[in-house]
Amino acid sequence: MAALSRKRILFGAALIFLAALIPRAAALDRFVTIDEPRWMARSANFYYGLSQGDYFATLQAKHPGVTTMWAGAAGFASRYPGYLQDQSGLLEGLTSVEPFLRAHGRQPIEVLAAGRFFVALFVSLMLAAAFVPMARLLGFGPALFAFLLIAFDPFHLAHSRFLQLDGLVSSAMLLSISAGLAFTQQGRRAADAALSGVGAALAWLTRSPAFFLIPFLGLLALVSMGLERRGRSLKRLLSAWWPKLALWGGTAAAAFILLWPALWVHPRYSMLKVLREALGAATGGHDAPTFFNGVVYTGDPGWLFYPLSWVWRTTPVVAVGALLALAGLIVGRLQWRG
Repeated sequence: MAALSRKRILFGAALIFLAALIPRAAALDRFVTIDEPRWMARSANFYYGLSQGDYFATLQAKHPGVTTMWAGAAGFASRYPGYLQDQSGLLEGLTSVEPFLRAHGRQPIEVLAAGRFFVALFVSLMLAAAFVPMARLLGFGPALFAFLLIAFDPFHLAHSRFLQLDGLVSSAMLLSISAGLAFTQQGRRAADAALSGVGAALAWLTRSPAFFLIPFLGLLALVSMGLERRGRSLKRLLSAWWPKLALWGGTAAAAFILLWPALWVHPRYSMLKVLREALGAATGGHDAPTFFNGVVYTGDPGWLFYPLSWVWRTTPVVAVGALLALAGLIVGRLQWRG
């Protein structure tokens, strides 16, 4: 990038960061959702275990929810700095955090709001970082418009204001895929491979279905290698690709291990627990009832669940843009064949 272009892209990243953070950080002490008291308790135990060198205590959930607990722990450290002195061990039970805080003169909603702020901060940083490779790949204007739509998307905005998983995992996956696309389409830059690896690790640390990134990005790399092979031997092609792919894997593994202390002491047990739970959830389905299309379902609500849910949760601008993009793709393919 030229100096002026680099400044422009950094300006765009800063704009995306502020556009994402300002609405997400407002009025965080006005509401509570059903899952958040559990994540407060897990975050408290994560914080305590980390500070006491009990690294196995950072394995608190099957999800594994590590980035969420980092945000919650940061909330405890900033809003309740005396927690480690008042608490003599891990909390017993996921409903014990509220009475403990009240007993020590703390308002639970204030500690929760502090943790939510760090979720909003992490999400905003990931969106700003994802904008950078996309600006190089798509151009400054289209990337800025697209990421402003993401920053102000009502559904994503709401979920990235909770001390919960979904806002964090979706933003981390976007970061990994954005950098991965730039890596495969723009000369295999080492920085893009490393950024994609970090995004993948953050997604894995948040929710286990994000391991889908491995086959997805692997398939993307294989397609790109196939398109690039014309006139080149397979050996030369692999020698050009494998160091950067190894960088992606090494960066992802390093970030994954560094940010989850449970892996420092019990790596095998921690990973098996997450993978077993993920496999069980994938094969067993969702246990809780699901309200969909005016009906409460105990089992599978059917194939319409995801397309209809997307229609209800998106915005008119995004929906029209998606239809126009699909139409443009079809017309482009027809012209190319013609």
